[in-house]
Amino acid sequence: MRPILAFEYFKLRKWMTTWILALILVGLIVLLYSVLWSISGQERTFGSHNQFTSEDLRRALFLQSAVPFSLSIVGSFGIILSVVLAAGAVGSEYSWGTVRLVATASRGRIRMIAAKLAMVCAFIAAGALAAVIVGVTYSAVITFANGGANLHFVTGSFLLDQLESYLRTLFVIAPYTALAFSLAVIGRSTMAGIGGTLGLILVEPIIGALMREAGGWWHEVPRAFPNSNLQIILAQNKLPDVLPRFGPSEEELARRGAYSWELAALLLVVYTVVFLVLALVAFRRRDITTG
Repeated sequence: MRPILAFEYFKLRKWMTTWILALILVGLIVLLYSVLWSISGQERTFGSHNQFTSEDLRRALFLQSAVPFSLSIVGSFGIILSVVLAAGAVGSEYSWGTVRLVATASRGRIRMIAAKLAMVCAFIAAGALAAVIVGVTYSAVITFANGGANLHFVTGSFLLDQLESYLRTLFVIAPYTALAFSLAVIGRSTMAGIGGTLGLILVEPIIGALMREAGGWWHEVPRAFPNSNLQIILAQNKLPDVLPRFGPSEEELARRGAYSWELAALLLVVYTVVFLVLALVAFRRRDITTG
């Protein structure tokens, strides 16, 4: 299995799209930090009741909140990039006409698809970690530039919280990554994976909002949507209230009657497993002699 993993690693590392996606994610982190740092230099107030000042915003950009804020960006916008990576990694084999050759060299279809999926997951985890490193570095610049260099908050429990936030973020990316991977396998193309998954990401909140407005039993349906449960998990990553949130708050989720985070996690696991099983079954049964 190790040679197959090394081969898939080599392909993803040499694939230009991988580096473009990484640059987009890093650039987004830098852009948002730059904009917020600029805003924090203005004399103004923020919040629905103007309860926050520019000083509050600047302090929220300090190191203590760097990891969860960076991960909130990854958990919201990084999902789209992970979808492109997952769909492209498997769909490109069909577009290049190399799927039969690679499957033969891997000595089995399942070994090939498992190695490809493992490398996609590894690159996504590395990308999320790179985003955190960039966010922490930029936050360190802001912290030291504003005289907030006290690191007394760095304790064992604090570091454990940051690790849990990182793992939660990777966890919520998994269902959509698995869906993109599965659709690319079933549709034999990168565009099937990207188009189908991004279409779902786009329409889920819209359809969910309409169903909640309809009331009755319709109101209960969106609670089972992947996006609804993803937001429940992401809400566990604590952010200062003054920082922008890219999803509903815990209060908003409670008003919607959201599930507990344990049930939300279970549903996301079920979605991920179902999508991956569909991909494996489809690829195992498919005639790939024609590519």
